[in-house]
Amino acid sequence: MIPLTEAELMERASALAGKTLGKVALQTGLTMPASMKQAKGLVGQLIELALAGACSTHAGPDFPALGIELKTLPLDRPGHPRESTYVCTVAPQNDLKSSWKQSRVWHKLARVLWIPVEAAPEIPLAQRRIGSPIFWHPDVAQDKILQQDWEELTGMIREGELDKLTSRYGQYLQIRPKARDSKALQSSSGPDDSPGQTLPRGYYLRTCLTRQILDSHT
Repeated sequence: MIPLTEAELMERASALAGKTLGKVALQTGLTMPASMKQAKGLVGQLIELALAGACSTHAGPDFPALGIELKTLPLDRPGHPRESTYVCTVAPQNDLKSSWKQSRVWHKLARVLWIPVEAAPEIPLAQRRIGSPIFWHPDVAQDKILQQDWEELTGMIREGELDKLTSRYGQYLQIRPKARDSKALQSSSGPDDSPGQTLPRGYYLRTCLTRQILDSHT
């Protein structure tokens, strides 16, 4: 059953702390994959099943009634984020019409429940432990930088420079290709509004921000 209050959600998340992914998989009935190659997206799916009893299929926050997004945070042995965190896809036609507070990025990051999870490669998937949950929303300084990043990135999209965007742009927020192969193309437009195709891209949070979030709750 989906949690009806923030307190109920946090209680469920706190109950997962210290458990292994294998134990939670047994409790939820989810089958662990035989290899890591088959595990893409599994940790997030497993945590969401444990917290809500189902996986969301909509574009908004994972817990829409609470306005809370769920994000797992893979950690290395010292407890640092191993990789950037996916936020949502880049949708040029929608992003061009949005302001920061109307954007899908803002709605995804306005209130986030972070679930740290061990992710050192040498630890077998089933033996990886879940950490204590962190409920976070951007403070004034973080929100300002995220907005500046988003406006810079979308400004380049508006100028038809999506293909020029690399992961170098943005202090906290970056845009990177999000596709399994080069055949997965989506429609785009150039500087002269001429139609074209480009690789799907996603917004990602840099580890410098997720590390701040971790450090502020330890």
